[in-house]
Amino acid sequence: MRSCSDQRNSLEGRNFKEEINGEREATAQSGPVQADARALSAKQESRAKHSDEPAATATSGKEMSSVDRWNLLFQVQASQLYHARRCAFYERLAKASDFMSIIGASTALTAIGSYFPKWIGVVGAFLALIASSLVLVIGAASMAHRHDNLRRRFCELEAKIQEEIDASPAKVGRWKRDRVAIEVDEPPTYWALSVLCERELARTLGSDDPEKYALPWYKAITANIFLWRNS
Repeated sequence: MRSCSDQRNSLEGRNFKEEINGEREATAQSGPVQADARALSAKQESRAKHSDEPAATATSGKEMSSVDRWNLLFQVQASQLYHARRCAFYERLAKASDFMSIIGASTALTAIGSYFPKWIGVVGAFLALIASSLVLVIGAASMAHRHDNLRRRFCELEAKIQEEIDASPAKVGRWKRDRVAIEVDEPPTYWALSVLCERELARTLGSDDPEKYALPWYKAITANIFLWRNS
């Protein structure tokens, strides 16, 4: 027969075991619930991550499209300025050839008389020869018309680009194809003049880069005469 203290100890031992078993049962029951909660949380995080990926891709696509549109617009405007410069150069050249033709013809006619020395007629004939060579070989008037036509086409392309600020990559691609189609009809590029036009446009937009558009003085003053391919 056990004493009261043994009975008390036995009772306390049973109570302690019952408490431990209860905690184990509660833990066993709550384990699947916690696992389900963790799985649900992970699924929600994965869903949120995947739902954000298309938005981030669309945003980056719009940013790239905006940058491409701005670069294309700058190039189109620089091309307009370039062809305007070339057109003005050939127009001045055509006027100079016409002027020399008139002077040469007049001096040749005046040299026929006995009041003027013969060398005046020679000079007049030489000026007329230079003027005719400018007209026939260079074709100043036709080249001026050609560059003016190219300038107009670039202006029309700029109008299309300016109409849509938030353009899609597909439209930017079409504008690039239109630009290439215009460039196919261009004569050989005078690279020093192209650099001067880009520098002038960049300075107008407030983004002039001296190192990027650096050009020696002799290339700058002969930009309309020589190609300067290494500019």
